[in-house]
Amino acid sequence: MSDDVTYYIAPGGNDGWSGLRPDPREADGPLASFEKALEKSRAHTGARRIVVRGGRYCDACIALLGEDAGLTIEAMAGETPELYGGRPITLWRREGDGPVWSANIPAGRSFRLLMVNGRTRERARLPEHGAFEHDSAFDVEWMSTTLGGWARNPLSKNSPPYG
Repeated sequence: MSDDVTYYIAPGGNDGWSGLRPDPREADGPLASFEKALEKSRAHTGARRIVVRGGRYCDACIALLGEDAGLTIEAMAGETPELYGGRPITLWRREGDGPVWSANIPAGRSFRLLMVNGRTRERARLPEHGAFEHDSAFDVEWMSTTLGGWARNPLSKNSPPYG
């Protein structure tokens, strides 16, 4: 296609819609994700725009490629989109009777920013000062990576030295 096109994204959008309308009407309206808007815009060779409606976008991933050269991404006039690269943490539960709350996050994931009701909050840090101490020690010489690493296998005290 070689026509000029504008795609709209909104927090309440739907990636099954065309994305050509800024507001939902009947069975069509704005898209929900940047990924879908980029995919659709790449099918055009004319002037391309992605207009982002106001609101919060969690897990906003925008990976621009060479084929996106000339693409304009802008906020809808008079609106303020907020883009967050993370995901919301849900299913919070109170721990005991105190002010401590917790939630599970998927294995292998971590987070750097915590927001509660739109405000940045400090994450818990344990211990409050210094670092945890542990009772175990591994007093074995580090040989070098070319010599095989540790002088003895760290998994077994009775294993023979490498070499």
